[in-house]
Amino acid sequence: MNYNYIMAKALLIVDPQIGFINGSLPVPMAAEDMNSLASYMTETNCQQYEAKIVSIDFHPWNHCSFKSQGGEWKDHCVAHTVDSAIWPQLEPALFKTHGNVHFLTKGQRQDAEEYSLFKCEQSKESFKWCVEDYGITEIDVCGIVREICVLNTIKDLHSLYPNMKVNVLMQYTPTLDAGTAFQQFADENNWLNLIR
Repeated sequence: MNYNYIMAKALLIVDPQIGFINGSLPVPMAAEDMNSLASYMTETNCQQYEAKIVSIDFHPWNHCSFKSQGGEWKDHCVAHTVDSAIWPQLEPALFKTHGNVHFLTKGQRQDAEEYSLFKCEQSKESFKWCVEDYGITEIDVCGIVREICVLNTIKDLHSLYPNMKVNVLMQYTPTLDAGTAFQQFADENNWLNLIR
């Protein structure tokens, strides 16, 4: 199926999961930001998106990043648990607005940290299919957390698609460090468009 859209736009939401909102690894302001994102999407803004792509942490119980396995983070977003589920307030905005929804998993390999969906070969291929099939030339990115998974996703996105216009919806992208690391990256890379 090829829709032959000209200069189509997509929305990429990074890890809007219960685990990062009020679950095992909560991020400050994540609930408020994801609720605001849901409102943004339902207030006719989704008309501009031909595709809505959602990355999902979907870890095995013994993932290498877990403290219980000697890693850096508390156990989180274990596959098929409530912690890995999409934030419920966001679901209606995803499914009842314009544009198809695509869920792309990451972090399923026990021995690899995958902050970016592009580190997972299957998800990278699925994203490529979306870009080609919808004709995506511009993408709005938001999600959790700004200086870790969002930043790594954006870096990989630009590396793979250097001509794609990338906008970051800052209002819907909570941070752990007040945005310092992300802002430094943005200041050094003028291809990145920050929308406040």
